[in-house]
Amino acid sequence: MAKILIVDDSPDEAEMLVVFLKLAGHHAIAAESGADGLDALRTEQFDAVISDIRMPFMDGYQFARAMRRLPAYAKTPLVAISAYERDLNREGHLQVGFDARLSKPIDAVKFVDLVERMVSHGDSGRLCNSEQTANPPFAEIR
Repeated sequence: MAKILIVDDSPDEAEMLVVFLKLAGHHAIAAESGADGLDALRTEQFDAVISDIRMPFMDGYQFARAMRRLPAYAKTPLVAISAYERDLNREGHLQVGFDARLSKPIDAVKFVDLVERMVSHGDSGRLCNSEQTANPPFAEIR
């Protein structure tokens, strides 16, 4: 059982992802902002983090940068989610430390599968070595 943090300013979206993970046997909690997410990271230990991109005050990119500066989360799997395809820019996500991206609406089976694969890779954070060109380190699920 993994412990997952969901950071999304939409309570309905966050709750849906929490339910998907709980039904799969994981412990999941939601934070409604990047600041709340960082507070949760400082007080608890999570096996993976899922973050929306478009959030007020602190967007997903800012949250990812701040999360990666926390020593305990330098290699924790981090997934970007967005309803806007143009938000899911591969290079931008890699630069700030995201390991995977998902387009909304989220498919429950693909979502849970991705999170479980990432968590099973332990501290590596990345799904595969960035040196491998046949299998890019950045997972994209649509």
